Amino acid sequence: MGKTAPFDKKLLEFATDRERVLLETWANEGTQKKAARVLQITQHSISNAYKRARSRAEIRGYSPQHGLHNPVPGTQLLKGASTLYDEDGKVRLQWVKSSANLQAIQAALHGFAAGLADDVRGGFGKVAQRRTRFAAAELATHYKIGDQHLGLYAWGSETGSEDYDLAKSSADIVGGLSFLIDAAPPTQTGVLVNVGDFLHANDRKSQTPGSGNLLDVDGRHGKVARRAAHILRDAVRLMLHKHQSVQVINARGNHDPDAAVSMEIALEAYFEKEPRVTVQRNDCKVQHFQWGSVCHFVYHGERNRQQQLAHLTNRYREQIGKSAFVYVDNGHVHHKQREELGPCQFEVWNPLAASDQYHADALYGASRSITSVIYHKQFGEVSRNVCDLRIIRAEAD
Repeated sequence: MGKTAPFDKKLLEFATDRERVLLETWANEGTQKKAARVLQITQHSISNAYKRARSRAEIRGYSPQHGLHNPVPGTQLLKGASTLYDEDGKVRLQWVKSSANLQAIQAALHGFAAGLADDVRGGFGKVAQRRTRFAAAELATHYKIGDQHLGLYAWGSETGSEDYDLAKSSADIVGGLSFLIDAAPPTQTGVLVNVGDFLHANDRKSQTPGSGNLLDVDGRHGKVARRAAHILRDAVRLMLHKHQSVQVINARGNHDPDAAVSMEIALEAYFEKEPRVTVQRNDCKVQHFQWGSVCHFVYHGERNRQQQLAHLTNRYREQIGKSAFVYVDNGHVHHKQREELGPCQFEVWNPLAASDQYHADALYGASRSITSVIYHKQFGEVSRNVCDLRIIRAEAD
């Protein structure tokens, strides 16, 4: 049918929802070309929609150009028809035949399927056109470092896993952060979030300060501490190439409550004259900072979530009350855990570190990865990237 030929509106009865929109626009605009311009689609799409509707009409018994004006019910298919005309060309009799044109039926069904596909594509196309694109100034990318335990020593024969030392631990965290920073969009703000226990040992005693548990450490404490400071310093430098401003959070863990303070002081001194970097003081075990209507807390996780919730809603009730979203970053237990309690969304971030002898003997184990999360000032979390340890090792090879 040509683009300017009269449009048979009865064909709308045989069209899908999407086809009906195309054909009605054609009928209203007068030509397929004008309709395509209004709908912002190709003229070919309208032509195909018409052909599919006409094919469906014919198999139902409606084809005026062939003298068929009365379609059969929608639950039936026309198998064939014979028409008797008089000397003036008028229809005198018409018989329905029993033979079926299976090819025509199959083609019509294929056309129906194609029409449904157009419906889906059309719907998703509209959604894509309405998708909100957030401004970089409204977004912040958080790089979540789980318990890194830098300096941890593990003998694979004893732990049932890999040999692990300072060199491997350093390579893993550097590789993971590099991957995530490279993958991140250029949001205005980048936040380096260390949930605690970045160092395996707090000092040269190689014991946990609270319980006095002996720790397997690779190297002297000064060597490990210096490596830790250099890794975090270089991570901030790399983030400055992607983000306009960088914030550093170093939570104090149960393995490194004093060493974490030393790292914070070292980074604060190093970036003292860099206005784009803010190193948050970690005198308090609970770190709090705000991003628009999004409230963030970082706490290592020695206390359970019910105790954390009670403390946060009491101590920070004003900040929480004014926030649309409240996120609490935890570590300590190593396993990935997510739970929503009251207004707070708690999440434990996986470590990259291997299990040492103590944890292996207790049959502890967790997947090893590092994650970045993007937050919007008004809408909270909008996306995240996860870098599994196997990706880091593959890239290193």
